Amino acid sequence: MNGAGVRGAALADLGLPLELLRAFALLARTAGLIGQLAEEIRNPVANDIFLSVDRGNRAVPPHPADGGEASASG
Repeated sequence: MNGAGVRGAALADLGLPLELLRAFALLARTAGLIGQLAEEIRNPVANDIFLSVDRGNRAVPPHPADGGEASASG
C-alpha cells in the first residue's frame, strides 16, 4: 500500500468525511511540489539535465511492423 493510501485509511478511521480525504492527499502532493520548486530555485539543475539528454540523444527511425501494419503493442 502506498503512503497516500495509508494516510487516507488513518484519516478515515479518525472519522474525517470522505470528501476531505482527497484534499489531504492533494495537500501533501502540493507541498512536495513546492519543495521541489524551491530546491530548483536555490540550486538550478533542470536545464543542465535537459541539455545533457538533448545533446546525447540520437534519432532512431521507426521500424516498420511485419506486413506493413501498425503494431498492436505500440
